[in-house]
Amino acid sequence: MRAVEGKSRRIAVSGILLAFLISLLYLKTILPAFDMSIYVLASFIPSVVLIESNSRNAWLFFAASVLLGLLLPVDKLSLLLYYSFFGYYGILKYHLEGIKGKIPGFVLKLMVFYSAVTVNYYIAGAFLPGYISEEISLAVLMIVATPFFFIYDYLYTLAIIFYMKRIGGKRLKG
Repeated sequence: MRAVEGKSRRIAVSGILLAFLISLLYLKTILPAFDMSIYVLASFIPSVVLIESNSRNAWLFFAASVLLGLLLPVDKLSLLLYYSFFGYYGILKYHLEGIKGKIPGFVLKLMVFYSAVTVNYYIAGAFLPGYISEEISLAVLMIVATPFFFIYDYLYTLAIIFYMKRIGGKRLKG
């Protein structure tokens, strides 16, 4: 009986977090000036599911958020950054930081980031003419974006530590 209650609670918490995440993604389309801050905030939510449940449920949560995001009556390309990087980054970070030695995991995270930048660069260039300036090459974009990735990764780690010490399990598990 206790196991069923725990599973039901995890599903309920995941459902509430999914509704919050979808609201954030919808808000992003209404308030485009806050693009990156909404993406960063949204990226933490799958990590909460990971902490409160497990990796499998976190990946299912991400998949559900993508599917529901595709159903939103908004421009699908505007959510591309969430789908291609921010939505799964916390789950991936968890797995890559489990690799022995810090450098291989960080190099892999950086490679995933560069892959997402590349995909977004070419998709935005193809579907949103004028969105990507022709004066900015992909190499320059990556050089400029790299320090932001380092900061994001570091702040993400701090946020997860804060969540685990101050919130995790205390309020969500009853």
